[in-house]
Amino acid sequence: MAAGLVTAAHLALDWLKNAGRTLFSKILKREVRAGMPGLLFDQALHLFSLLWVWRLLDRPVDTAVAGFYSGVLSPLGQFSGAEKVVSGLAVFTSVAFGGAVLIRFALDQVFPPGYIVDGPGKEVAAGKYIGILERILILTLTVTGNISAIGIVFAAKSIARFNELSKKQFAEYYLVGTLLSFLLALAGGMALVQIWALISS
Repeated sequence: MAAGLVTAAHLALDWLKNAGRTLFSKILKREVRAGMPGLLFDQALHLFSLLWVWRLLDRPVDTAVAGFYSGVLSPLGQFSGAEKVVSGLAVFTSVAFGGAVLIRFALDQVFPPGYIVDGPGKEVAAGKYIGILERILILTLTVTGNISAIGIVFAAKSIARFNELSKKQFAEYYLVGTLLSFLLALAGGMALVQIWALISS
């Protein structure tokens, strides 16, 4: 029931968001794009729906279900670095894959539609995967204390795009996206170091 309610709430919120955007676009006779306040409000509503379902269906823990998960997770609990592994996976996944969505959204807010023309689909997809690998690498370098080596990542990426950087619009788009990606990965890496320090203490 909880899964069904969360799914229904998620679909309803997304439908209302898209319907509202379409309605305002027709009224204003121009494309309406969601800004950062809209994104934060949308995510807050999704979080509220999760909390609402949780409180609505808050029931005593089923002993059979609890026993099953206890048996599954107990080997992991015996591993001394279990909390570090779980927190590391959470941060790496959020920064690498969630960062792709966040950076795309941020670029759409900074640059108007058509500011830079995307190439064929394969090239666009390649840029997305390059960004994911770039953030994973920067996270790894930050966590291992090799922050100075991050310059090599930037240099390698710039060499690959050297010819295109002569175009002003592409250079601006590239620099904003790359710097956002680096900032996100650095912040995630430093946060993970602090999390691991708290776990170890």
